[in-house]
Amino acid sequence: MAEAGRRHERRGSRTPRPLTKVRQPSGVDASESTETHGLDLERLVFFSDAVFAIAITLLIIELRLPPLPAKPETAEIVAALQSVLPGVFAYALSFATIGSYWLAHWRRYRYVERANERLAAMNLLLLGLVAFIPFPTALIGEHGDQPVIVVFYAASLSAAGVVGPLTWLYAWHAGLAVPGLSLRYATMAALRGFSVPIVMLGSLLLLPFAHPYVVEVAWVLIAPVQILLNIVLERSNETRGSPRQESVAGVTATNRRRTQSGWLRANRSQYHSVTHSAERDSPK
Repeated sequence: MAEAGRRHERRGSRTPRPLTKVRQPSGVDASESTETHGLDLERLVFFSDAVFAIAITLLIIELRLPPLPAKPETAEIVAALQSVLPGVFAYALSFATIGSYWLAHWRRYRYVERANERLAAMNLLLLGLVAFIPFPTALIGEHGDQPVIVVFYAASLSAAGVVGPLTWLYAWHAGLAVPGLSLRYATMAALRGFSVPIVMLGSLLLLPFAHPYVVEVAWVLIAPVQILLNIVLERSNETRGSPRQESVAGVTATNRRRTQSGWLRANRSQYHSVTHSAERDSPK
């Protein structure tokens, strides 16, 4: 009897085995996933800024005076400066265009909270078109009186002006933008980016009837068209609320879902642990 009692006491004092950890669903934790998406987006934006900066810097490389004698006269210097005026005009126009594309890129990605491979690929296409702009700029600076060069220049700059808004529309449609942005704002923001293609491609209709220089001068209308579209968008925001106000409810709901999801995962593990302990310690 004493031996049986000691065996029973040893069994009763045995340290319980550690509970098997409940296996979590496959995937990455929500906080880690959010952090990863944030890093991906930062890399995309930083790389884009670098490409824009390089492209806008390369514009000035092709702009140089023709050879001058060792001791040029004033008339020769003036003639040389006049000879590069078309190149200066092309430089200023391309600089303003790339600058407007960068501003549009900056505005759009303020409302993009994560990225995927398709968005990165579309952004690479946009950057490739932007990096290509110095080439047609050099051509139109040298041969701006040739209609084919005018068409090539306008098409090159308009291509980037089309891809940029399409990239934004994809980000919004794919759910990569801040939650809560309305279709109205997404559409208006995209239309604002079409100012360069609208003016440049529309001006080509004048080419059969006017000198190429007239078509090039018409491109200065890009600035007032851009300003007009900005005014329309700002008035629309004043009437229906800013995009930040539209998205605050969506952001709050998203954060609440993430918090609840993390709480449920943590408490599910505790629940299973308590349940297993109760089942093991309950009398048979």
